[in-house]
Amino acid sequence: MYDQPLPVTQMDMGQIPLRQALQVLGGQAFELEEDVVKREVGFRLKNGYVWTPPKYDVVKPSAQLTKALTANRDDLDSDLTDELFFSSAPSQRVASKTAAINKQKPLVTSAPKRAQSSGKSVTKSNVKPVSVKTFAMVDGETYREAILRWANESGFERVALAQEPEFLKALDKRAPSGFVAKGSFRTAMATLAEDIPELSTLTLYENPAKKLAALHPYRSQAVTAFITTGETLEEVISDAVKQYDWNWDKKHSWTADNYAFGSSYPVVTRKSDISAALSILLKQYPLEARRLDANRTIYIREATPL
Repeated sequence: MYDQPLPVTQMDMGQIPLRQALQVLGGQAFELEEDVVKREVGFRLKNGYVWTPPKYDVVKPSAQLTKALTANRDDLDSDLTDELFFSSAPSQRVASKTAAINKQKPLVTSAPKRAQSSGKSVTKSNVKPVSVKTFAMVDGETYREAILRWANESGFERVALAQEPEFLKALDKRAPSGFVAKGSFRTAMATLAEDIPELSTLTLYENPAKKLAALHPYRSQAVTAFITTGETLEEVISDAVKQYDWNWDKKHSWTADNYAFGSSYPVVTRKSDISAALSILLKQYPLEARRLDANRTIYIREATPL
């Protein structure tokens, strides 16, 4: 079989069988041969034909190509000659084009001179440095006083305390020595709970949107924290019941005159402990809360005297 290039020109044969396509490529002088075992195909010169290697003439650019190349040449350097573009040596063409491009003016950039000389990109950062706060407690100061001061310095205007006797007793103890913690308010509270055995259950709840913080001993438990709302006891009870997704039965509640409610204050309890919340709100009034769990309804009655 011959291993010479065939005089093939570019053509579009559409969709035809492979053997037919190969025969078309081979032309009239060649015959297609197949080796089924080796899965190879080739061409053999037919009898009566003499092999003559094809002649390859130097390809000359068309008038349209010449015009386009000339325009590009003028953009790079008017001094370049036609030999630069039509030379038969590819390496010479590449080197000449590179030299022509290097002659052009450098790109104008707004980067600082220091960045251009070093080759490193400079990105202006808008990130503000985070200030590290220091939370300090002097010896003899109660834990409650120090924590309330820290909360106020951290932007919390209201701080609720769980009304658990042992928890409140621990907060009112005085620090035997100084204490210092750096970072956020939450970090300071975690450090305090770790270092002080009496406050090992101390847990912080935060609601920055309402500027409300709450301290409780209910480790790993969800809580409900809110600020009382209303000018009368009836309004306060009605709002508090909604915090726990319960219903307020005004019709069957006490019939005496409504009580005025003092200044608002924060409350925190376990998430579903509505009884604890009502006990806190009714502590100063001769009233008691009754609950009907079947339909989650709360109503208030006058306390039964003993």
